[in-house]
Amino acid sequence: MNDKKEPFVEKDQIATAIGHIIDRWYSIEVSLGTLFAIMMGLPHEGDVALLPQRILFTPTNFHTQLSMVTVAIEHRIKDDRILKEWQSIRNKLVTVKQGRDACAHCAIAKDNERGTHIAMANIFTKKFDKPHGQMTLADIEKAQEEIRLVGIELAKFLTVAFEPVKSK
Repeated sequence: MNDKKEPFVEKDQIATAIGHIIDRWYSIEVSLGTLFAIMMGLPHEGDVALLPQRILFTPTNFHTQLSMVTVAIEHRIKDDRILKEWQSIRNKLVTVKQGRDACAHCAIAKDNERGTHIAMANIFTKKFDKPHGQMTLADIEKAQEEIRLVGIELAKFLTVAFEPVKSK
């Protein structure tokens, strides 16, 4: 922990930043559902797109969901460049999911020692190099930015991956 005095952070600032992470993660889940539907040759637009989403998110384990998407991609896509790009995105998703989980399962508290509000995520301590899973607003904003960037990559990948499937 550094000794530099952190600015005072209100509880609402942390709650808002966490809300942005949850919202951005939802967009990633929608993109994964769309990708899964496209690769499975199932409808991916409108109300009928709910079926592949429900299939994908029936298992609650994120690694299982990613494995399902990967199997669907590997079944439909034979271009090694696209497959390598998916593996890179998949690895980033696994990494940023830790930050999402830390934020989604935390409690906001006042750190009397530092005089500011922090988020506490005891079971996800390893994501943030701090005691007891303490996350500052800066930590949360960093996680938010990482999720945003992976979401952009995933959205771009959807377009790239759709081309070979569309032409079949």
